[in-house]
Amino acid sequence: MESITQEQALQLVRDTIRQLDDVRLHFTLRKLRVKWLYKGQVDTLKACLALYKLGIPITCPAVAAVLQQNPAIVLSELHTLGDKHLLVLKRGAVSGQRWLPHQLLLEEMQL
Repeated sequence: MESITQEQALQLVRDTIRQLDDVRLHFTLRKLRVKWLYKGQVDTLKACLALYKLGIPITCPAVAAVLQQNPAIVLSELHTLGDKHLLVLKRGAVSGQRWLPHQLLLEEMQL
């Protein structure tokens, strides 16, 4: 298997984000009765779905690198998405904080 650089991996994730269907995401969020999400939170959710689709662990540093944002802001958005039951926080002693998309979201988005 060919190894890729960090920049190539980030570009792969960004390409996957662009491939996600915005209309399907919009109607999935409406079906799940999610009331309010700001654009930054939607971008964070799309980054999480892209990372999940590629099999990359969803962590705050990974999402911050993909979005080129401050990790503190990304962490706040991840917790907000967790409060809205779109992400599930998995804590581990070794792995730190990892996030997983909620099962209902995955089923509706067909990922």
